Amino acid sequence: MIKTPHIINYDKNDYQAGRQNWDVKVDEYGIVYFGNSEGMLYHNHSEWGLVQLPSKEGVRSLCIDESVIWAGGKEYGYFSKTKEGQFEFTSIGILDYEQIWNIEVVENTVVFQTEDKIILYHKLEKTTKIITHYEGISASVKWNDKVWILFRDGRIGYISKRQLEFQQKIDAFINQQVRHLFVHNNALYIPLHNGKIYQYDGEKATPISLPTALQNKAFFTGLSYDHQSIGIGTVTDGFVRIDQSGQLSNQANQEDGLLDNTVLSMAKDKRGNIWLGLDYGIAKLEMQSAFTALFKSAATYSITDYQQKTVLSTNKGLFVSDIHQKFELQNDIKGQIWNTKVIDDALFISHNAGLSWYKNNKLQHTDIETGVTDIATFEGTPFYVVSTYDGLMVYAKDKGKLWYVSKPDVYGFAQLYYDKNNNCIWGEIKNKDLLKITLNIDATISVTSQKGINRIFKTNKRLIFWNGQQFFTYKKEQFKPLDHPLLNTITEGDIACLAFNKKENYVSFIQEGKLNLLEVLSDGSVHSYASLMKPLNPDINDGFEFLDFKDDLLRLATDRGVVTFDVKYQSLFKKEAQPIITSLEITNEKKKYSYPYLHEIILGKGEKDITFNFQIDKLSSDRAQFRYKLLPVDQEWSDWENTSSSFTKQKLEGGEYTVLLQCILNEGKIKESQLKFSIEKYWYETALLLIPILLLSILISYLIRKLVKSIYFKKLTSEKEYLEQQNAKEIISLKEEQLLKYMEIINHKDAFLVKVQAGLDKMKSNEAKKWSQLIDNEVNKEKKDLLFHQLFSEIQQDFIKSITEQYPSLTANDIRILSFIRINLSSKEIAELMHITPRSLDTSRYRLRKKLNLEQGVDLHKFVREF
Repeated sequence: MIKTPHIINYDKNDYQAGRQNWDVKVDEYGIVYFGNSEGMLYHNHSEWGLVQLPSKEGVRSLCIDESVIWAGGKEYGYFSKTKEGQFEFTSIGILDYEQIWNIEVVENTVVFQTEDKIILYHKLEKTTKIITHYEGISASVKWNDKVWILFRDGRIGYISKRQLEFQQKIDAFINQQVRHLFVHNNALYIPLHNGKIYQYDGEKATPISLPTALQNKAFFTGLSYDHQSIGIGTVTDGFVRIDQSGQLSNQANQEDGLLDNTVLSMAKDKRGNIWLGLDYGIAKLEMQSAFTALFKSAATYSITDYQQKTVLSTNKGLFVSDIHQKFELQNDIKGQIWNTKVIDDALFISHNAGLSWYKNNKLQHTDIETGVTDIATFEGTPFYVVSTYDGLMVYAKDKGKLWYVSKPDVYGFAQLYYDKNNNCIWGEIKNKDLLKITLNIDATISVTSQKGINRIFKTNKRLIFWNGQQFFTYKKEQFKPLDHPLLNTITEGDIACLAFNKKENYVSFIQEGKLNLLEVLSDGSVHSYASLMKPLNPDINDGFEFLDFKDDLLRLATDRGVVTFDVKYQSLFKKEAQPIITSLEITNEKKKYSYPYLHEIILGKGEKDITFNFQIDKLSSDRAQFRYKLLPVDQEWSDWENTSSSFTKQKLEGGEYTVLLQCILNEGKIKESQLKFSIEKYWYETALLLIPILLLSILISYLIRKLVKSIYFKKLTSEKEYLEQQNAKEIISLKEEQLLKYMEIINHKDAFLVKVQAGLDKMKSNEAKKWSQLIDNEVNKEKKDLLFHQLFSEIQQDFIKSITEQYPSLTANDIRILSFIRINLSSKEIAELMHITPRSLDTSRYRLRKKLNLEQGVDLHKFVREF
């Protein structure tokens, strides 16, 4: 079967350059370069760029050689990248009338080929040698470390030691138009404009076998795709791929959606895509996509394999293809084809005008005058059940014709399935319970409704039933739950169609308008490809869903045609590429650095607004999610996104940064890339700033230390004074306590002595009188000398000094009374200590108030204690 790869077109408005693209080359970083009619065009993983030659002439040929790209048109030379990431062109020469059509590099020699010259340029010596061949040069290519050249006079030769050596002359090439040569499986391939391709082994040229569809086509360019196939670019029929048996396996032309049919150049990238340089625009063919557009000409309702052909039922008619041809519309049957089904080696065709069938390459029509949507037969009998626009009908086949038998009372467009194990036909009508149709002995049929069962799927020659929640089989007149690891993972909901592959390790189905594919893995777990299938959901033929497996190829009928999905592609092709930070754009300075970053990225001083662009090499059907962060600015990752391809950070200051980019492709493993760059710092952002900062820090440290020391000294002094005051207070308190004790002792002793004195006075003798006088002197002496002159003078010395200085008229007796008040003695205690009556004490207190100038209402005790 000829497959059309997924085509991505780019016109001149997309890439903003000239319409013609004469050459295509892909470098080791996956960047695609084009020899464009306005200069060198490049595609850097989603970003387009154009670099013009100094002469503003176009580029016809390119050659990637290590870190430089040799380019030629009228002007020729090479492109190299500056440290800033920009392309810089070094010119070697400019031709007057000719163009450089091919460039090859062997060791230190660059070979530029024009229409009649070979220009040899030595890279180290920077010298040029020109070999002219006036008969004309067709093409050249590097093969086995030599540059081989085909001349228009049929001769073929090569460059050896900067000399031209002729190998031989081949008649088949005389005066033939040849623009490109290519190497495949260590042989030289020569595509001619006359529709032939030759293989040259160094001694003879052999024409290769071509399919009939390619004969007499004009070939312009070619490439080796893999060991089993080659790709050919034609002048008027687009791209074709030929396998090793000479059969056409892939094609892409304007009818298939290609932008232009004239292919000027081709190149294959690392993911197996083919880039086409067209006479108008550029195209990328996703050759290794699991998805293939098998047919794109009409809405498709069913797919049937019949006698090594594939038959499509569509809204535009019946399309048929054999394994090596495109689908062709069958002109002998017209209208809307609803379904096709193989019964008894005949292909029955249900269409809007009735029912027909093919057998032995002959088409036969029935007498059914209404539209037919499906048909089924009770095997081993002549009876058929036909679903028509007017409901179910029963026919009997006799002598090669169908004859009307009866019409059951069943209406609706039923899909019919014959159940050989249960000898019945099942009828599925949308939004109704499933019908069981049985054939009776009297040739009548019975129809019963199977309550709750509303879907039936035929896959791998068996029938599976669905009630919206669970799958069943039908045995012995009963529905029994079906246990299968893939089916057990399907959640409830309406399923429009379902199919297994032969090994039943894959199941695909459409549920609630969404396509899914499940795989049971070797460890027993189940993997879903629902995310990968999402791009196909909008194309599902709503109300007429159909899918099936042909071996491990999933075929899906869509409202545009047929799409296939190769479930084995995951193991055949590389699918997990690294995400790429394609460029850094300093937006506030209008500068740009692009991948690959061959030099360390060091940006100048000043704040930067930077946009980071990123991408991953993927197929258009792949689903990619990205997240990112910029260190040390971001602490957390951004959210996962599948629409964004850039992010911007503003006002980045001097310092070192790292961009981290992560990607998940088709819900697989996380892949991560990173890019480091730096922004130069101003002097005050660098180590020079440390000197004044250090000096200032030393000064501040000294001042702080001195201040702290001063504060600490003052604090110590204050604490010392406080402690001394506290000690003094404690001492005074202690002495006051001692004084009170002494006074208590003295009072007790005085009271005793007074009693003794009273006893002596009663004796009325001179000796008793003498001892009475001694007791009186002792009592008065203790009170005056010991109490006031020793204790009170120590305890109340500050008070006595202050109050006598302020009130000099105070007497010693006044001081005694004030001192007693100072230590909180009561009036009674004071009178007793002074051996006076309370009345006398009151008089003394009155006199004291006058001497102290106390106004009426002022408390004497409070005044004394607070003085």
